[in-house]
Amino acid sequence: MVKSTSLDLPWTESLGEQLSASSLPCGFLVTGNQGLGKLQSVYQAVQKILDIDTCSQHPDVLLVTPANQYIGIDEIRQVQNFAQLTPTRSAMKAIIINECHRLTLAAANALLKSLEEPSEDTIFWLITDAPYSVPATIRSRCRWIKIPTPPTEQAVHWLQTENVDQPEFWLHLAYGAPLHAKALASNEDNRHFVRTAAQHFTQWLQNQLPSTALAKQLWAQPQLGALLLLAFSEDALRTHQGQEGRVRFKKIATRLLQKNNDFSQHWQYMVHWRAFYQTVKLRPEQSSLLQLESGLINWARCIEGT
Repeated sequence: MVKSTSLDLPWTESLGEQLSASSLPCGFLVTGNQGLGKLQSVYQAVQKILDIDTCSQHPDVLLVTPANQYIGIDEIRQVQNFAQLTPTRSAMKAIIINECHRLTLAAANALLKSLEEPSEDTIFWLITDAPYSVPATIRSRCRWIKIPTPPTEQAVHWLQTENVDQPEFWLHLAYGAPLHAKALASNEDNRHFVRTAAQHFTQWLQNQLPSTALAKQLWAQPQLGALLLLAFSEDALRTHQGQEGRVRFKKIATRLLQKNNDFSQHWQYMVHWRAFYQTVKLRPEQSSLLQLESGLINWARCIEGT
């Protein structure tokens, strides 16, 4: 049994409750959207379980993160070797695999073997914001813990305590994830990119900027650029449905609907940009500037009704 854990991020309290509720399994699958503090929450839970002050450079804690976009077989061999060691300072060891959806097939198969033959003194923590990209055989051997997206009021209050300007705007852009919102808002390059992208997109809508030029500008930050295109298309749909309270870019949404008020066509491109954003975020090597250009060219034709 594990004593109750009190975590710093108020929306992660359920993690401590679930750890306190029953005996520990050999592995946890910690899920939730990007920017909810999953890794930080796991660190704090591990510190409680192992009764240590910090996970940083602790000999009984191993952190594995993607190298060159993926977690390969070499990293999992390191995991297997670590699992065989005797804890040096604590009663147990913790293996944390962040972004476990980036496991290669060979790495996933090797990890599965470790989960099938667990060491009694080792707990695996697998962290992901794309759980269904993790092999089902691995998912089935872990206890799931979902870090929830906090209520808007709670998230906005937290951002205000972190001195984030325009907390509602950044929170909506980050799909309710406070840490993602803070990361976006706290970086001047990000703020400049969002302002510039909105200006260039408006010029594109006014036929003052070609699709290729807009694509090049957005591709300077592929993930944020794709996120903005998704936001623009969603805002048009929300405005069409009278949900202005959730709209992030009102002028752009209004302009899109002025040019084309067909709900089904805006829905089609919202689905397109959502898929593109997920590809850029989870499988960046499968996305390209050419795909972005093609999507914008086709969207322009759709908006213009040609």
